[in-house]
Amino acid sequence: MTTDAELDRMYEAAIADEWEEINKTPERKYPEWNDAIKKIESARELLSEAAEILKAGAELVEGSFEDDRILSLQSEAYYLAADVTKQVERMKSA
Repeated sequence: MTTDAELDRMYEAAIADEWEEINKTPERKYPEWNDAIKKIESARELLSEAAEILKAGAELVEGSFEDDRILSLQSEAYYLAADVTKQVERMKSA
């Protein structure tokens, strides 16, 4: 038969294990966390580069009926790059 003291120890051990699982650092819970950050940073750089290329393309057809559409795409790429930057910051501060 299990005593009250043993049940209390088992309960405390289970609670401690659960607390450890919940409070694991991302690097311990997800070993590739830092590699993921590097990949996401690469995506941000590519998005920023794409925004600059789209801007240059729009300048080449300035005054045509396509320049506004290209600048709209450039703007979306820029905003997406900014969102990716925020994601990287969140992951680095976790």
